[in-house]
Amino acid sequence: MHHAHLSLPMAAATFFLLVTIFLSSICINFAVIATTPLPKFPAIFGFGDSILDTGDNNYIRTQIKSNYRPYGQEFPNGIPTGRFSNGRLIPDMLASILGIKDTLPPFLQPNLSNDDLTAGVNFASAAAGFDAKTSVFTKAIPFSKQIDLFKDYLATLKGVVGEEKAMKIINDALMVVTGGINDYTYNMYDFPTRRLEFTPRQYGDFLLNNFQNFTKELYNLGFRAMLVIGLPTVGSYPFRPLIITLSKLQQTLPGSKIVYNNLRLYPSIKAIAHISWSSTFNKVLWKQKTDVVEVGYWSKILCAIQRLHHVNSLPSS
Repeated sequence: MHHAHLSLPMAAATFFLLVTIFLSSICINFAVIATTPLPKFPAIFGFGDSILDTGDNNYIRTQIKSNYRPYGQEFPNGIPTGRFSNGRLIPDMLASILGIKDTLPPFLQPNLSNDDLTAGVNFASAAAGFDAKTSVFTKAIPFSKQIDLFKDYLATLKGVVGEEKAMKIINDALMVVTGGINDYTYNMYDFPTRRLEFTPRQYGDFLLNNFQNFTKELYNLGFRAMLVIGLPTVGSYPFRPLIITLSKLQQTLPGSKIVYNNLRLYPSIKAIAHISWSSTFNKVLWKQKTDVVEVGYWSKILCAIQRLHHVNSLPSS
């Protein structure tokens, strides 16, 4: 399959990376939405951590799970599905808004239908990271393994629709990716083994390099449209108050360090291909209203999803 060996030219005109780092003021000028055509993506795929995980952790041996109440209490029928939310997550909302499907199923879910496969699945795993050591602690599916799962998926998809159509689906699909927060949390603070090897800045460079390699490999596998979600501020991450008080955390990890690493994300991925830069990072802490269910953050994210309507439609390859 020649797609697995594509080079990565700087002028790859059809490779757009939609980078959305969320603003508190991102929900402006929505009068344009009604007249702006949605990008025509036939499928959507997710790679990342709990921000995107729609249930893959249900099927692996990890303690990082959310398939119990009160998770899912606002999901259809009030069922906890393994989403770290009271309802739907970003990939579900994107899939619905873009008219692809109502929700994005986890790839590890048994008995996926052909329709599920052709419209996209999710490989994200809560507590995963770009650093392989993160999954040593969490037993989540590391990003390298998520790529392996995608390769398994692609082989299955080719068996369903044929190689040519399968690659057409991947070429035209939207890939959503987020990660990095667990790497900082586990490797620099909870189990600070990486502090023996890296300064915070050096560790950021290490993660950015891993991120760049990750996106390059997915490009070589056929993806041409990527939505990259930047790091939230660590102090507002929902489980942190259960481990350490917010005030103590902010003393040890000022938000500016995470902001700095978010800003460094842009030139890193700009080196890969042309980027449609749709927003910039906001330093405002979006404080959670609960320590158990991720709620408040998603109202901002919904605005960011709606903001996607303003981004240029992606051409078919």
